[in-house]
Amino acid sequence: MSDEPKKTVDIPLTEDHSGTGEAKQRMVHIPFPESFVYANCAAFAIGQMEIRLGFAEALQDGQAVSKVGIVMPPEAAAVIALVLFQQVQKFEENFGEIRHPMWKAMKAGLNPSSPYVERQTPSIPETQTQD
Repeated sequence: MSDEPKKTVDIPLTEDHSGTGEAKQRMVHIPFPESFVYANCAAFAIGQMEIRLGFAEALQDGQAVSKVGIVMPPEAAAVIALVLFQQVQKFEENFGEIRHPMWKAMKAGLNPSSPYVERQTPSIPETQTQD
């Protein structure tokens, strides 16, 4: 097994362009970018038609340096959330447990924003929205 990361990834893409609710699936060949940026924190904003993600590098002095922003439709964000969750689980299987307190609480079936509320099964942490 090579330590070199993959250059491309094939992912299934499900679409409904007919308006009938009938989904069609096709494979999409996604090449990796030539360069990457480091980010250890993110900010999120939601609108009626889009979700915005801003990635930054938090520094020891409490400041953050903005690196890149992404705007996507909610459907794409939902698929990315599911795939990211699966990839984090694979990471733990290969390299060991992630020690972040919110991640550990979610895996234990607790709501990370309220450690006193138990859930039946672990789920992805909820985001806070303003009414």
